Amino acid sequence: RICGEVEAAGLAAERRSKTDLECMWKAQRAMAQVIEEGDEAIDLDFDLHVAIGDATGNPYFSSFLDFIGRIIIPRRTVLIDGQPATERAAYLQRINRDHRAIVTAIERQDAAAARTAMREHLSAGRDRYLRLMDTDDA
Repeated sequence: RICGEVEAAGLAAERRSKTDLECMWKAQRAMAQVIEEGDEAIDLDFDLHVAIGDATGNPYFSSFLDFIGRIIIPRRTVLIDGQPATERAAYLQRINRDHRAIVTAIERQDAAAARTAMREHLSAGRDRYLRLMDTDDA
């Protein structure tokens, strides 16, 4: 996932259209809103990643995401309901900040920054997932 989506972010920065940006910002804003309401925003998270894949202009990126499906969002497979509300909220806010950084870099057509932001986002998610899997609570 890191290999594919990091490159997709860079290509999206180079190729995105105004409509692509509108789709990305719409998903990001909707995700921010539902996070504030206490929702985990898993579907909106996936929608943003799909919008980035679509913005590459290469249908294989979208096909890849469709193939691996929404299960790729670690919150779907790691139960976070048992976490303290403050920890859960901080985690979701971090995801939202990561997404904002990715979309901002794509909007600026800064491919290197988009790749870096996506790599940091996915690596942090992977690391958190691995930590949770190592605990008895996971």
